Amino acid sequence: MVYKKCFKRLLDIVISLIAIVVLLIPAVIIAILVKADSPGPAVFKQVRLGKNRTPFVMYKFRSMVVNDQSDCVMQSDEGDPRITKVGAFIRDKSLDEIPQFINILLGRMSLIGPRPMLPAEYELYSEELPDLDERFAVRPGLFCTVDVEYRAEASMELQWEFDREYIERCSFLVDLKCFFGVFVSVIQEKNIYSISKS
Repeated sequence: MVYKKCFKRLLDIVISLIAIVVLLIPAVIIAILVKADSPGPAVFKQVRLGKNRTPFVMYKFRSMVVNDQSDCVMQSDEGDPRITKVGAFIRDKSLDEIPQFINILLGRMSLIGPRPMLPAEYELYSEELPDLDERFAVRPGLFCTVDVEYRAEASMELQWEFDREYIERCSFLVDLKCFFGVFVSVIQEKNIYSISKS
């Protein structure tokens, strides 16, 4: 309980500060490459639902052409023509997630927690999953337990099963295991897309 109320947030602040400093130069290089690859901003902003279903703006490096990343519930496959060349690379390496450390530092997200949900996703699944509001009892995370095995291939129902278990069992050891499990999954470039390439 102490971990969830105090220590978890302290870890989020320390780790996000370190990550922002360490990744500053790589982030600048990625931003330049994104801008050079296709017209538009380097950082993509999208409204997501945070703790207590409070909307916030989530940041990611742009991986698609401008005007093709809407707030609708639409997933992409490996051959999606909306994805730029640089976008494909940073997605494969999960480098597009780097700006989310700013969200963590600001207290809108946590390092580990349920995936930050789109408002459209909530509208779509809230009736089908009536207890879905329970997932907003904690901050959404950069990483989540379902990412260890499934990442983008997980259905919303499967995500919620993992999220519910995480909320009940949240502890330092659970977060540590999830962090290193997702790190291995990212290194292996495992299940990056929701649909297999045709």
